[in-house]
Amino acid sequence: MQLVFDAPICASPGDAFIARDAQALHTFGGGVVVDPCAPARRRRSPERLARLNSIGRLLAGEGIEPLLHNAPQGVEMRELVRLSGRAPEQIALPAQARIVDAAGDRFVFIESQWLALCERTVGALRTFHAQQPDEPGIDRGRLRRMTLPTLAESIWRAVIDDLVQRQVVLRSGHWLHLPEHRVVMSDAELELARKLQAAIAAGRFDPPWVRDLARALRVPDDAVRAVLRKCALRGGVHQIVRDLYYHRDCARELARMVKNLLDEHGALEAAHFRDAIGVGRKRTIQILEFFDRVGYTRRTRNARVLRVDSSWHEED
Repeated sequence: MQLVFDAPICASPGDAFIARDAQALHTFGGGVVVDPCAPARRRRSPERLARLNSIGRLLAGEGIEPLLHNAPQGVEMRELVRLSGRAPEQIALPAQARIVDAAGDRFVFIESQWLALCERTVGALRTFHAQQPDEPGIDRGRLRRMTLPTLAESIWRAVIDDLVQRQVVLRSGHWLHLPEHRVVMSDAELELARKLQAAIAAGRFDPPWVRDLARALRVPDDAVRAVLRKCALRGGVHQIVRDLYYHRDCARELARMVKNLLDEHGALEAAHFRDAIGVGRKRTIQILEFFDRVGYTRRTRNARVLRVDSSWHEED
């Protein structure tokens, strides 16, 4: 059962208690505190009942292994200290346990459950590549929302860092991608890519379209599209809409302007951004929709806010 009090009380897991009436004349019963920090909702969910059972087994002397097996997203070491009443160095970890350092906090996982998180992440990334073959990769925050939205941000970063360290996943600029999702360019393509990226960079916030680039360099439109698609996969340019690419440095500058306008106004309206970059409303909307698509911003009615978990906040 769960007891709800009008005022805070001091209790620890394993404490014995007696329940009496207000006058302390009648004893209703007694028991042992299992979890003094119980949630207000989903009290009888299978996950909650399994957790209570594993805490009870911990208090009965069976150790933390049952608790870890019922925690697919890990258990923070501070939580184990609270539940067991022991210092971290006194907690006996099972042989298959893994300690994960997540932004300074330590979490304990069963090794198989940690690997399951990694495999699920790789599977989601593989699905993304299949559905969006022309995209260079996916932003870290967007991948989390697609894969494990309830996972703590610090643990998610640790998952990504582990995959990158093992080279199961590669990081190219802001993008995460599988090792096989990469391109090889010939010498002729590299030379054309150099010219194309220089022309796009020179255009800054209003770069030339594919047809204009092809005309200026006297190259077929399809050849320009093919090389720019490879440049995008390498992270040198970003495709805003079909046949319109922005240089990566320009995209970063635009991202910083978005953040500055949001810091100034609290929310970003298209008109503010249009005035700041000096292009038409249609192009402004295209750029803002690009930032929505890659997971840097999120639209709320007629304005936009930043997504705090986006890797676009970090410089390469």
